Amino acid sequence: MPQLPRRIVIAQTAALLAALAVVIPTEIEHWRTSQQKGANWFFGIYDTTIPLLLLLLLPYFWSVRRPFLLLDSSWWQQLCAWWNDRPQTERATRSRRGLLIAVLLIAVTSLLLSHHVFSLPAGDREQYRFGELPPAYHDEFSYLFQAKTYLAGRLSFESHPTAARLFDQMHVVNEGRFASRYFPATGLWIAPWLWLGWPILGHWLAGAATCVLVFGIGRELSNNGTGFVAGMLTALSPGMALFGNLLLAHHPTLLGLFFFAWSFLRWLRRGSIRDVAFAGIGLSWAMLCRPMTAAGFALSFGVVFVVKLWAKLTRSASEGEVRGTLSTDRPALACASG
Repeated sequence: MPQLPRRIVIAQTAALLAALAVVIPTEIEHWRTSQQKGANWFFGIYDTTIPLLLLLLLPYFWSVRRPFLLLDSSWWQQLCAWWNDRPQTERATRSRRGLLIAVLLIAVTSLLLSHHVFSLPAGDREQYRFGELPPAYHDEFSYLFQAKTYLAGRLSFESHPTAARLFDQMHVVNEGRFASRYFPATGLWIAPWLWLGWPILGHWLAGAATCVLVFGIGRELSNNGTGFVAGMLTALSPGMALFGNLLLAHHPTLLGLFFFAWSFLRWLRRGSIRDVAFAGIGLSWAMLCRPMTAAGFALSFGVVFVVKLWAKLTRSASEGEVRGTLSTDRPALACASG
């Protein structure tokens, strides 16, 4: 790679130092006056924060510029080959290392963002963290009660014999039997993590698994690159991180729905009965979390399934008619040839 003239290198270095001389003091003042402690000041809306980050990274990118700039380098060629790989190609079966790295990057990003939301201060009270607060919605209390019911080895409790009305609450049935009114899968998902003493961990893991499944769906629809971008965007979604810290049915439902979608797309490509079984398991789980959500999500897939089934039955019927015609005409053909 040709070397730049020394005067250009000096000019670029001087420009970088001059920019840092302006940006760094400003950021130091922001950090001193920010109400968000620690690294959270980076998330403030300041005009110089992003330029500071880019400027600090410039020396690194300058030092490793060669493999990025030379399109004939082996590093770049391997990345491009992996990026454009599709599950249907023979090479895709040999790119397990790249797939593992992509899955880990997406999952870790999702977990880190969920933890970040968990650790945010609760409003003006910095001594409390968002994840340490009591449940924010009545639904969460109901799901927690459902999980505790399962951990007690029961499906419901008896209502109080004389003062049942004292224990009435939102989203809990209290008419002779005392139980959550919701479908059972969300409580089942929370139960093992509640037993471990960290109920929100299950939702973090469900969110990370959902992001990985988005990666898999993108691969099935296009290629590795599309799946990676889709998975990372899902992992970086603020909504995913927020609902990953609420004990609601959304994350367990998403896990089931995206497992269903991924398995369904694999069935379209491979025609494997195992993929059909996995799709059924995923959809059944989602139905046991939020049945109407699952029904609406699966409707379009059901249309595709019916169309393909109809085409297969029609093709089988046509082939049967052809075989029947040939078997009927065979004696006549034999006589004619004789």
